[in-house]
Amino acid sequence: MSAEMPNAAADAVATLSGQVNIWRALECVKDFAILTLDAGGLVTLWNTGAECLFGYTAEEILGKPAAILFTPEDRAANAPEKELDTAREKGIALDERWHQRKDGSRFYASGKLTSFHDGAGSPGGFTKVCQDLTEELRRRQILEQSEERYRVLVELSPQGVWFGRADGFITFCNQHWINLTGLSLEETEGDGWLRAIAPEDRERVLGVWQEAVRTGRETEVEMPVRTRHGNIRWYLARAKPVRDENGDVRHWIGIAIDIHDRKLAEFAEASFRVLFESAPSLYLVLTPDDYTIAAVSESYLQATMTDRASIIHQRMFNVFPDNPEHPEIQGVKDLTASFERVKAFRRADVMPVQRYPIRRPPKQAGGFEDRWWSIINSPVFGENGEIVYIIHRAEDVTEYIQGKEGLQSKQMIQIHYEHMQAEIVLHTREFQRLNQQLIQSEQQYRAMFESASVGMVQASSKDGRFLQVNTTFCNITGYPMQELLTMRGYDLTHPEERDADWEAYQRAVRQETPHYLSEKRYIRKDKRVVWVRVSAAFVRDTNQHAALSFAVIEDITARKEAEFALREADRRKTEFLAMLAHELRNPLGAVCTAVQACREERSRKIYEWGLAIVDRQTCQLTHLVDDLLDVSRITLGMIRLHKERVDAAVLLDHAVETARPLINKHRHKLFLSYDRSSTGLPLEADAARLEQIVLNLLTNAAKYTDEGGRIELSARLEAETIVIVVRDNGMGVAPEKMASLFELFAQGERDMARSEGGLGIGLAIVKRLTEMHGGSITASSQGPGHGSEFTIRLPAAKPASSPHPALANPIEARSSATSTRILIVEDNKDTAEGMARLLRRRGYSVELAYDGLAGLAAARSSSPNFVLLDIGLPGRDGYQVAASLRSDAAYSHMILIAISGYGQEEDRARSRAAGFDHHLTKPLNFTELEQLLNSHS
Repeated sequence: MSAEMPNAAADAVATLSGQVNIWRALECVKDFAILTLDAGGLVTLWNTGAECLFGYTAEEILGKPAAILFTPEDRAANAPEKELDTAREKGIALDERWHQRKDGSRFYASGKLTSFHDGAGSPGGFTKVCQDLTEELRRRQILEQSEERYRVLVELSPQGVWFGRADGFITFCNQHWINLTGLSLEETEGDGWLRAIAPEDRERVLGVWQEAVRTGRETEVEMPVRTRHGNIRWYLARAKPVRDENGDVRHWIGIAIDIHDRKLAEFAEASFRVLFESAPSLYLVLTPDDYTIAAVSESYLQATMTDRASIIHQRMFNVFPDNPEHPEIQGVKDLTASFERVKAFRRADVMPVQRYPIRRPPKQAGGFEDRWWSIINSPVFGENGEIVYIIHRAEDVTEYIQGKEGLQSKQMIQIHYEHMQAEIVLHTREFQRLNQQLIQSEQQYRAMFESASVGMVQASSKDGRFLQVNTTFCNITGYPMQELLTMRGYDLTHPEERDADWEAYQRAVRQETPHYLSEKRYIRKDKRVVWVRVSAAFVRDTNQHAALSFAVIEDITARKEAEFALREADRRKTEFLAMLAHELRNPLGAVCTAVQACREERSRKIYEWGLAIVDRQTCQLTHLVDDLLDVSRITLGMIRLHKERVDAAVLLDHAVETARPLINKHRHKLFLSYDRSSTGLPLEADAARLEQIVLNLLTNAAKYTDEGGRIELSARLEAETIVIVVRDNGMGVAPEKMASLFELFAQGERDMARSEGGLGIGLAIVKRLTEMHGGSITASSQGPGHGSEFTIRLPAAKPASSPHPALANPIEARSSATSTRILIVEDNKDTAEGMARLLRRRGYSVELAYDGLAGLAAARSSSPNFVLLDIGLPGRDGYQVAASLRSDAAYSHMILIAISGYGQEEDRARSRAAGFDHHLTKPLNFTELEQLLNSHS
């Protein structure tokens, strides 16, 4: 035994130990399902994440086929086996699909299946990693639907919507406004909308609108609208300018909101105020913070020898101070204590009879007049449960206290006083209970603030500085809490948005807008940019000055990126459709011109010229349709490769032969460099598709290289890879376009030369076909004007046990057609008669029918050798005719050939199921048809 053996064994043990440790670490991962399969697809290892995701324990799943994790539909379509085959061929298989848990529920997940080999190089099995994408799928679907939902909501808006030019000329109003006012759009245009405003308010409303147009500022105005039925209904009109990139007003957009119910409530409140002020009882309405007098009854003014103008909006204790000559009388202190109890206990407070002198007015010699009062202070609550006012109700009991009613009255007052003392005891106990509730509420608020899944911030309304932030907000911004408390939202906002965002915030502070809501960018501490949605509300004092703001911040980066991606995809598709329309019109225009010229001149020379144009442009149309079909098949995963052992050199020669006319037309020089021996470049490939790949690259090089350019095509065998390179010295590719070069609908600039036509989707097809062969394609360029280079890498074929003949051009078999009878069933008479003319010139006996029933009758009576049967026929379609013929053994000798504009795999499968022998697509390739007829002769 050599000395190296113990060391090798130790290395193997160490490697195995490392693998075991790695698996133990992965086994605990919960966010990803990680499992391994043997070569036959049976589960061999199963981590905690897989158990959480799929619901199976390791004991339940080990040794069972991984196919049970797929949905029944995917199992029926052999998806598990296809995934394994893909991983065997390419080394990896990626997918996104629905899976099924043990309990039958489903989830959407991404999957990555990777093959691995054993020590001898043989397939050893597979590793699969899955991640739950159900929530991400839901968000994508919501995002795709959001724009459509927005449009529907706008169309169904129950409010009036209108648009105006920058100069204030109204150009549009929606149906709601028309139905409301009875004015047509024409009658509303310009300033015609003013006819819907009550006459007495037209000048006021027009003035507000003209001021907004003059200043370019957002505005709103309340206006009475006369309805089509003659009634008045109040609306709030809001107008917002839409600006261009220079900040100038481009146009206006406005909305009219129905506030009729609110205005009725305001009128009712005003009426109530009149009734309140004339009430016989003594009332003050005070604000709860500084006890400012908000309203007063006429009786209170008379009792206190004051007038409304001198006390309204004044602090109560400035109007009614203590008498400085009697410091033992502490009316202000006692009354303040009562107000505080009202706010603390949130209920009415009954005070003992108070001695509270009233200051005489100057005209009555000034000084103070001694008074005694029985007082009740009561809270008034707002919609959210906050105390918005304190009602101070007083009764002047001076006469009773001074003994004018005798001892009995004093005894009654004493009894009343004792009752009030009992009330105070009860209020004290209630205060203690409510105080405890307040402490609990504060604790709950703090817990909610800290644990919220969105960012929460309390800030100063004056300068926007953060006063409190929660952990989620720290995570969104990347800053620690202590550092954030020295910053403002302005500091985090992207520099391009700071000034406009701060102005919007200040408008909300000043109540010029109803609230602050913004979607903007933050710059995190690590310099990354995140999108956030910020919604803020304000705490205001009695003068409606904002003191604090509370904001909720949501990270919407993922949503924004998805929106940008959708908009970019939509832009590409729009450009692609415009290019498609252009490319279809070019050959159609040439054909129409040729036909018109032939009609007018009618000479043999012009006919030959016209036929050449029609033939050339029809080929171009066919090429465009083939490209579109390939895109559709690639998108739907419908392309199927028919691989065989081929010699790549032969395929390259075929591609060069096809591209040669275009290359010669532009006087390019073509240089070829590859081994033409039968064993030099062996591939397992679909010959037609591989030729299509190279042909596309050659034609692109010819089109995008200036006249007299240089094109190189080379191929070589590197280890186990065939490398094919197409290089040119043409226009090249800009660096910013390189990343999207192979994407669908990703086209160059519209001013690119496209003299040969095309849709700009060829490279996407090339990339997909190359990858389906297990290969890859890359592109490189030094930039515009420096040419391009495309490199294809394909796995070489394994050495064959017996030699295979090199791919060669097929030899067309010819036979006598004089005895062959053909029935053409086609409802387009021009197409049918054209096919018949061509076939008769080649010696075939041809009969025509123009609908399904006539075709079936002709087939049964003449018993032709071949039936060329259109699918879309009147009466009975081609499928029904074929099925009828195949149901009768007397017609089993007929060769049924489907002729259809549809040529995808499912279309061919349906024609086979109906009994067709072959399936050809329109426009018909007559050479292909003739080869097919000869093969059956």
